[in-house]
Amino acid sequence: MMPPRSPVRALQAVAVIALTTISGTTGAAEDKLCSELIAFREAPMQAHQTRERDWVELRWVGTWMDVAVGWHFECRNSGAPAARELCDYLKANTSFEFSDYLPVRFLECSGFTVPSPYPTLYPWIGSVDLGWRATNSHGAERLPLLEIALGHHKSLPDSIRISVFKGDANELNSPLPELFPSSDFATEH
Repeated sequence: MMPPRSPVRALQAVAVIALTTISGTTGAAEDKLCSELIAFREAPMQAHQTRERDWVELRWVGTWMDVAVGWHFECRNSGAPAARELCDYLKANTSFEFSDYLPVRFLECSGFTVPSPYPTLYPWIGSVDLGWRATNSHGAERLPLLEIALGHHKSLPDSIRISVFKGDANELNSPLPELFPSSDFATEH
């Protein structure tokens, strides 16, 4: 069994991926995950809202192939119809064994170029602001914020969260609890 990679190494991998991003259009692969992500991102804001943070958080609970204790996904969301639909899709179509594939696929669906075959990015702790996309000559829309907490936990399960900000929402006026509190960081493995 190989020792886990350091968080610094995982952050270096994220930096390499971020530097190879495609500017301008998203260039997303045409597949079901990408179309689900687009539907989530482009779902209209509820009429009575001036700001909205739609989010989906997927957790890998248990250990892969642990028949004694079991393993499953938990999916939490903002309650918006598009968030519930993305949750349902992710629970049914995500690899439990290869948790780092999902954030990589989110990056690909958002226009980032990721080396193939996928590099090993576990453990992977951090966040990626997927940027902005021009909507016309006068405007732009914010692409999702991807938060990743895979590995080095004392007690919390591996998890990812993807958020879409609508209206004048942002991380400061529409906060969520920290996905990976530093108090849960395991220093020994």
